[in-house]
Amino acid sequence: MKHMSLQSQLAGSFLLMGLIVAAVGGISWQGTTKLSKEVNTLSDTALPSISGLWAINEGQTQIEASELRLLDPDLGTAEQQAAEDRIRAAWQQIDEGFKRYEATSRTEEEEERYQSLVQTWAAWKQNHQQYMDRYEQWAALEEGNASSGQTNTAFKALNAQGQANKASFDAATTDLLDLIEINEAVGKAAAESAKSVAELTQFWSATGAVAGFSSALGLGLVLSIAIAKPLGRKVSGVIKSVVSS
Repeated sequence: MKHMSLQSQLAGSFLLMGLIVAAVGGISWQGTTKLSKEVNTLSDTALPSISGLWAINEGQTQIEASELRLLDPDLGTAEQQAAEDRIRAAWQQIDEGFKRYEATSRTEEEEERYQSLVQTWAAWKQNHQQYMDRYEQWAALEEGNASSGQTNTAFKALNAQGQANKASFDAATTDLLDLIEINEAVGKAAAESAKSVAELTQFWSATGAVAGFSSALGLGLVLSIAIAKPLGRKVSGVIKSVVSS
């Protein structure tokens, strides 16, 4: 650098500092963009999907529990009404859960599993409706003072339908839990990636700051020496000319 002119040294120094600033800025921008993407994956996809799917799963479980409750032949009218109300509330929760989940984006693997859920869910929903139809038939016979034979036959049919519903319930539940697991994996990967990006961005920002400070200090010393030497010679020459005159 000592063979370069003062102008070249100054230009090279400012260029080096500019490159360091640009590099740090580029790394920070890239890190921020990546971090934003991972945060969006968490907030816009993984979390809403998991929330919606759990709402569906919980609603389905409430319906199954209420179906079992309705099988109790000694259940009072108020308790029967309460069980029916819980079923209606569960369906509202399920509908809201599906709306929440379907509003999110899905990977190819998730879409395949979701299409499986569409089929298993339709089968279970149909079985549930058949169960409620048989329940209403049995309840009507109970209220209408039908013969014990008719009532027992209707109750057995209701109980058999409840047992038959188990297979479709389990199939739909399996698909739901698989979808939850997929989204939990997506959310975990996004969180780990965001953490890694944040740590890497912090490291390079700190490295850039240290490099910038060190470069500025080093270049300052070099330039001060480069400027001081010729300036000192000129001052010395002036002094000598003054003294000799």
